[in-house]
Amino acid sequence: MRTALGRIGRLLGQSSFWRASNGGKMMVQVHNRQFLGHKGALNYFKNKQSKTNWIMQEYTLASQNHHGPHKVTMLNSFSLINLENQ
Repeated sequence: MRTALGRIGRLLGQSSFWRASNGGKMMVQVHNRQFLGHKGALNYFKNKQSKTNWIMQEYTLASQNHHGPHKVTMLNSFSLINLENQ
């Protein structure tokens, strides 16, 4: 669920949380380099020292009314989430 600032709430319970594993990647069309959205990966931690095998991949499409080449209106967008236990 997104917060008022457009970020995904990552805390779960007292000490478990999701942490971004990379800065994310831009998704663009190959033939015309048109910006489509972002892809990000997050790892699940039981606490600060205990990383699990769970990985969340989030895909967010750019909204049609974005301003600038890489801006995404986060509160008006939808995300596709893929969860994997590796």
